[in-house]
Amino acid sequence: MKSKPFNVILKPEPFVVPDEELLDMKWVALGVELDAVAQGKTIHEALHRLEQQLVVQGAIEAEHGQEPYANLGEAPSEVWELWETGLPVEVGGFERAVSYESFDPRWSVGGVRVVSEV
Repeated sequence: MKSKPFNVILKPEPFVVPDEELLDMKWVALGVELDAVAQGKTIHEALHRLEQQLVVQGAIEAEHGQEPYANLGEAPSEVWELWETGLPVEVGGFERAVSYESFDPRWSVGGVRVVSEV
């Protein structure tokens, strides 16, 4: 079965590094069609973690006789609004690097948009 792309919002978020009084930045990846969130130090890390989370969740649900992703709804309307206003970006060099035994996740990262809200 061919994977269906899902769309992702990438959002930078500042945070303070404890005990160093440094301001650093992380990226938050928000699923649109599937209500899932992951974060990473880079765009690629955030995307990879989001996809990894979805693959593992889908595989576990399938192992328990459930329809994969049936427990995940769409993201809230605020995320869909971010999708509408986000800037489309190409994320070069991102390839699926996640597998879970023989499970086909049926989803893969499709469109990616960045919002500048911090």
